[in-house]
Amino acid sequence: MKASMRSEIVDRVERSFGEQCDFLLSLVSHRSLPGHEGSCQAFFAETCSNLGLEVELCEASPETVSRHPAYIDTGVPYGGRPNVIARRKGKGADRSLILNGHADVVSVE
Repeated sequence: MKASMRSEIVDRVERSFGEQCDFLLSLVSHRSLPGHEGSCQAFFAETCSNLGLEVELCEASPETVSRHPAYIDTGVPYGGRPNVIARRKGKGADRSLILNGHADVVSVE
């Protein structure tokens, strides 16, 4: 990465620090315990859409997930717990960047 691009990225991150904090405060205000991630995911999807990203919500199905070799039945249903896929199409054959995360957290107890 060129030094000028690195400097531009750092500058942009520093200028938008307050906005980033506001976003995180809003994000963590949504309940996201296992089985209750819907509100958090809806907020995140709306935020991505407002940023101009193409957003898709999809829910996992027990039939599909249970075929994975690392599957463990946690007893938490899949309904109302959408996955958010947000993308911004690139140009040509340039590299892609994938960011992955999850919204559920453990209980405060």
